[in-house]
Amino acid sequence: MKLELCGFVHHDILKAYTDGNIPRYLVCGVDTYINPETAGDQDYDVENPFSMEREMFFSSRFFRLIDLENPDEYQPFSNVPELQRHMKDLKIKSANFLSGDTIEQNDTDTIYVLTPLDYLDFFALMDGKNVDSYFGMGIPNLPRHLRLFHDQGIKITSVSPLEGRLGNWDVSSRGSIIAVETPGDFCGGIPLDAAIELHERPPLHKLGANLGGFIRPNGYTPAKDPRFVALPDEDGFKQIARDGMSIPEIRTIAQQASLPLFVGAYHIDSSKAFEAWAQVAKKFI
Repeated sequence: MKLELCGFVHHDILKAYTDGNIPRYLVCGVDTYINPETAGDQDYDVENPFSMEREMFFSSRFFRLIDLENPDEYQPFSNVPELQRHMKDLKIKSANFLSGDTIEQNDTDTIYVLTPLDYLDFFALMDGKNVDSYFGMGIPNLPRHLRLFHDQGIKITSVSPLEGRLGNWDVSSRGSIIAVETPGDFCGGIPLDAAIELHERPPLHKLGANLGGFIRPNGYTPAKDPRFVALPDEDGFKQIARDGMSIPEIRTIAQQASLPLFVGAYHIDSSKAFEAWAQVAKKFI
């Protein structure tokens, strides 16, 4: 979904709209907290109490598109796709996004709290586009490596877990490491000469290991020389393939036949190393 992102609304929402300072619509989530004594069959989470009230616990979350032209109109949406469809039907081109929690209603049985979208909500609403708008807008708890992926031109396909694509490379964040791999053993990747150059790059500082030590072909620890993991691409494989051949046999025969070899999988251990890998990988996409 393509929207012009006009920033967050902090205070005096209606006045800001009537003064012509913000667009007509405000997007937000709504968290509900209920009193167990009057909950009936409603579910609630005793591990998630409302911070300002005792004996009021989180029950559910839905979404709202507040029309500042008609603020008393109340239309909840059970999920982001429903909200997105409604916004498309209205042909909304710009919207505000709430920046902090705001109590909408507080009574004996139920508390309704207007909340910002989190990064999963936002990603779904925007169809995975405009990820650059995540940064500097106060969206909490962004996934590790998200900015790094974005800055290196990775097309984000999922944010939880964080995954993306760079050409035919699948890129994923796995805790402290980033895993990159082509779709199969014989799908190319980085040509062996370039992989060797990357592997042998000097350290970033005097006391550090070679940069290539943080860019591990096939995920080996410590990093193996790319010559020991490189394989032919699909065209090369078809030239030498025989039934029952093992991967080491294929590699040996490809080397003997002087076929082009490639490294198609890495585990990468630092942001600087990932930047170096991405710059090389882009040359061969």
